[in-house]
Amino acid sequence: MGAVLGALVGLVGLIFTGAATYYQAAVTNDQLDQSREDAKHSARSQAMRVF
Repeated sequence: MGAVLGALVGLVGLIFTGAATYYQAAVTNDQLDQSREDAKHSARSQAMRVF
C-alpha cells in the first residue's frame, strides 16, 4: 500500500512539474516576443528621428 501511495505522489509531482515548466516556457516566450516588439519600435523611432 505504501509503495502505491508513494508512486501516486511521485506521479502527481511529475505532472505538477510538467505543468509548471510548460507555463514558464509560455511566459518566457511571451516576454521574448515583447522584447522583440520593443526593439523594433525603438529602431523605428530612432530611424524617424534620423530621417
